[in-house]
Amino acid sequence: MARPRKTTDQSQTISVSLRIDPKIKFAIDLLAREQKRTITGVLEWSVMQSIRNHRVLGRTGEWDQDLSLFEYLEMTWSPIEAHRIAALGAIRPQLLTYEESCVFEVIRSIPQIYTHAPPGVDLINYEMLDVYWPLIKDRALKVLETGSLIPIDIAEVVEHWKASDFLPD
Repeated sequence: MARPRKTTDQSQTISVSLRIDPKIKFAIDLLAREQKRTITGVLEWSVMQSIRNHRVLGRTGEWDQDLSLFEYLEMTWSPIEAHRIAALGAIRPQLLTYEESCVFEVIRSIPQIYTHAPPGVDLINYEMLDVYWPLIKDRALKVLETGSLIPIDIAEVVEHWKASDFLPD
């Protein structure tokens, strides 16, 4: 049976190094033989099965939004880091790392990018997010260092893009 062609998202891979118990490694080898897959294929398949079956609490911390981790993955995945962080922060901020939460706090402080429209609807302007992104990353590092947030104003954005020769004088 021929394998389906990989989509653009699947064609790029990254290397992961991990330490596992020898018995688990043997089990992976056996599963790979049984399923006629590579070890990588077995690990990807196993992780995806686990993600599809793992249920998580909704944003409110209650089971009323009983979604699988796979459904959250589908709602938040983007190859663009800024979009991933913004989407995850808007949908499930509890899953952000500390560094990502600092980035998301900067994003939330910019009304041109982030709008909270109750009940529980966060709107992200991804085009503006792309424009602000270099400044957001720098400001998030300052939040990490100092613990305080100084909002980015539009004048900083214009100055940044003028300095990069993107905007005419």
